[in-house]
Amino acid sequence: MDPMRSAVACARCGSTLFGSTLSRFNTQNLCRLCAADEREAPGYAAAEAAEIAAVRSGQFGFVGVGLSAADQAFLLARRAARREAAFALTPADCRRLAIQAAELYRLSRCLAACAAIAAGDAPPTGAIDSRGAAIEAVYRWIEDLKTLVTRVVAGVPVEVPASPEAAR
Repeated sequence: MDPMRSAVACARCGSTLFGSTLSRFNTQNLCRLCAADEREAPGYAAAEAAEIAAVRSGQFGFVGVGLSAADQAFLLARRAARREAAFALTPADCRRLAIQAAELYRLSRCLAACAAIAAGDAPPTGAIDSRGAAIEAVYRWIEDLKTLVTRVVAGVPVEVPASPEAAR
């Protein structure tokens, strides 16, 4: 079995993989945060160049150049900083994140339902009674989702509607 497809945890930090990439230094599966840290490591440019050269020469099973002591120390410090930042979250921060996640989930479900109606894969509902209304709703939900993601990234508090009727 392909090791990339069977990996369930990041080889460096142990977090659950919802998507991953392979390290440029070795054959480890990495989460997006560890991959971002790796791109800033001191030896990354050399590791990337070595991998590209190997692939161009037909060596598709290149295992990487390995992590130097400096790269290991850098990556360890980055993981430690992320861990410290996570422990610094207050209960209020966690509640805010949970509210934001719930609102993102709600919007994505509404978008998926309207898209299914617009595609003809689901019957119209009371609020979305035609394909045209579903298409309009899809565009509206996409804009709402973009706005919400922008607010979450900027750290702006998200206001959740009090009831489903207030949502739309």
